[in-house]
Amino acid sequence: MFGLRVTIRPTAPLTFRRVPFSTLEMLTYPFVPPTTLSGYLDRLVRLLRNEELLETNNANLKFYTLPRAYHVVGALAAPDPVRSQQVLTTIRQGIRLFDHTAASQLKHNKRSSSERSKESYQLYRWEYLFAEFLIGYILHEQEDALKLLSWVQNYGCKLGKEGWAFVDKVEGPFPLEQQRVRKKPSCLVPAADAFGSSTKMYPLYRYAWHDTDSWEHEPGRGPAPIQGFAPFLAAVVDDMAEMDYYVGNDAYIPVSMLEYF
Repeated sequence: MFGLRVTIRPTAPLTFRRVPFSTLEMLTYPFVPPTTLSGYLDRLVRLLRNEELLETNNANLKFYTLPRAYHVVGALAAPDPVRSQQVLTTIRQGIRLFDHTAASQLKHNKRSSSERSKESYQLYRWEYLFAEFLIGYILHEQEDALKLLSWVQNYGCKLGKEGWAFVDKVEGPFPLEQQRVRKKPSCLVPAADAFGSSTKMYPLYRYAWHDTDSWEHEPGRGPAPIQGFAPFLAAVVDDMAEMDYYVGNDAYIPVSMLEYF
């Protein structure tokens, strides 16, 4: 197994909307969910190729993400206490109807007066994540498959529900070996493997892939063979935990994460 470490620098506060949804609260995860990071990197590959970013909507669901062979396990805030994340709460206007998609678009073009007249807003309790750096990991069985992503350094675009970020640094690919050790995980951990440690639990979703292998795609191409989402309970482990890890270049990725992402 091989790994790639990407250091993401936000240029503004970020919001990764937590589930289950609320009509009056826009709560954020204090990390980049794996599915969000996968779609973000896929868009950066498109920008690397000088291609347009593709919009999606609820009427015609298509998923643009890295292929299934890429194990994207999300990104956590840098462990340095000086650069640790902070979540702040504000009151701001947000959408009233769930079929309103203007705020989620990747590109904000000028809208007509008729389109703006259909917008309906209400007051939200809106959370923002402030972080100087976010560190994410991508794993793959083939070293060459990760080399393409090493070229996305200095590229950026919208990330999450609110905010913008660019890739500040890419490290790797580097080899990973499977070991059973007691270390602090470098990424999210499946909740079932985190009991007994100091953790915070978060409900997430993971991709539900089609079983057939007949519909494959390359990074930056698509859409991906995804039929929907499946619930997943993740944990952020605050201390050391003994489990099977993929170990290399100071990274400790729980082996069990690759069963889901």
